[in-house]
Amino acid sequence: MLNLVSLFEAIGSEKYCIIKVGAQFPAYETGDDIDIFCYEPNQAAGKILEWGGYYLSNGLDIRVNTEADYNYISVAFVEGGKMHCRFNLFGQLPKYKKLLIKDALFESVIEHSRFFDCQHNEERVKVRIPSEIDDLILRYIEFIEWYNVRPDEIKHLDYIMDKIDDEKKIEFLDKLHHYTALPSYSSIKKQRKCFRKRVSTIFKKLIKRFKF
Repeated sequence: MLNLVSLFEAIGSEKYCIIKVGAQFPAYETGDDIDIFCYEPNQAAGKILEWGGYYLSNGLDIRVNTEADYNYISVAFVEGGKMHCRFNLFGQLPKYKKLLIKDALFESVIEHSRFFDCQHNEERVKVRIPSEIDDLILRYIEFIEWYNVRPDEIKHLDYIMDKIDDEKKIEFLDKLHHYTALPSYSSIKKQRKCFRKRVSTIFKKLIKRFKF
């Protein structure tokens, strides 16, 4: 297992925020993704690669994927051809489709982040995670975006229902309404039209391929 305490010591000078921290963090399951908002993904990725060099001699490979249009870099540690753990570094909000989200939410999450004590054996480090309200908002956005594709995303709704109370609910709704909105009907209609067109194209290709 990767020592995430030493990793976050290595990137401690970066302005970052770990999104959706699990209850067992810094422990993780094989195949997990660790999502990080940061102002300088290239710098953070460089530090992760430098830190990860130690694991290259322990049977792990490192694969880097960059999407410049989205200001996104992933650094994946791979074992035996299978993903062991992946760090997703976002320099802006991911491209969500189900909600309209103001770009400023990204900066707000980082600037209002709080410290969380992270321990591995005898090592300790303080890592940055979202404020309680931002954590709930990000989990709500993830639930709305993926609930009809990934059934397990219901975990985010369960988490929100467990954590929220009347006082937090007011602050949660205020910030949610400030930074997000539902897409217009025309936008939804356009998405459906594009989806139907893609399905139609795929269907025609299949018919052509299997036609005798």
